[in-house]
Amino acid sequence: MPSGLVRVSRRKVQLTGGSSLIVSIPKEWAEEMGIGKGSEVTLIDQAGKGILLVPNSFSPPKREAVIEVSKEDSVEGVMRELISLYLSGYTTIGLRGKDGRIEREKRARLKELVRRMLVGVEVMSDVPDYMVLHVFTILPELSVMNVLKRMAILATSMHKEAMEALRSGNLEQAEGVIKADDDVDRFALYVTKMLNGAMRNDVMLDDIGVESPSDCLGLRVVVKSVERIADHASKLARLLLDYRIRLSPKAVDKLSKFGEDALGVFADAMRSLFTGDPELANRTVERARRLGEAEEEILASIDEREKIHAKLVSEHLRRVAEYASDIAEIVHNMTFHKTVKQP
Repeated sequence: MPSGLVRVSRRKVQLTGGSSLIVSIPKEWAEEMGIGKGSEVTLIDQAGKGILLVPNSFSPPKREAVIEVSKEDSVEGVMRELISLYLSGYTTIGLRGKDGRIEREKRARLKELVRRMLVGVEVMSDVPDYMVLHVFTILPELSVMNVLKRMAILATSMHKEAMEALRSGNLEQAEGVIKADDDVDRFALYVTKMLNGAMRNDVMLDDIGVESPSDCLGLRVVVKSVERIADHASKLARLLLDYRIRLSPKAVDKLSKFGEDALGVFADAMRSLFTGDPELANRTVERARRLGEAEEEILASIDEREKIHAKLVSEHLRRVAEYASDIAEIVHNMTFHKTVKQP
């Protein structure tokens, strides 16, 4: 919108045809937004903050950025800058060689990390001195809730695989758990990008399946909590790979039962989110608290010679219940007000 255009205009609502209410749009605004006779517009209820009118032909402006890459820049440092732009909603990101060229090995590694870590990003051009990445704004099949379901399934599977690897001593299985963590991380970045975009542009809310901008804040905490739950599965696998922890079948059975209970709390927390059930969320918080209290009893029943290693394992399992409790509290805060009857 040109700087000379007035951003606030007051209009009277008029009645026409006996039942329809109409309001006029300033001519300058209509021309700027490409609205004319016969144009279609969308009205969006902004949850008590007013009504947003958007022309159906409107599309968010494309955002482009360029990162200068020098020989001294590490691949990890460049990726951090890339991820920041990705999360900020840039649609085209260029990598330009500051010294004329980007080393072949560095370009290859960057492309590998982009494909592994960022959903919806394609390398459109790759020449020695310049690489262009295109970021697709929204993938229709990947709404926020659909991605969260995938993340929850992956995180749950990772924990089960990690405990099975601990039972059998299977190092390859443990390595598989660690690799799966990359998928959870890339989905987490994608959802965070969508939520950031929706907080800047209300039009995106319906596209990503979120009711209001305030829900975006809560969902960001949910995404981070699911990501942390997957991280603890990866750390469990690391115990086996790095320290070759071995526990007796009896100890593993007790810890596995504790882990199953923790995953049950996680499942209930996610179910409360998907169903919008504040009562289930409240019960889940209480269940998580009781499970935390049970950890000491489980450790007390394990042989003293195994207690240190058992404590390392139970720590990661307990954290599942704690993060699940955080999710349930967020869900309760997001949904409870909908159940309150007005006086």
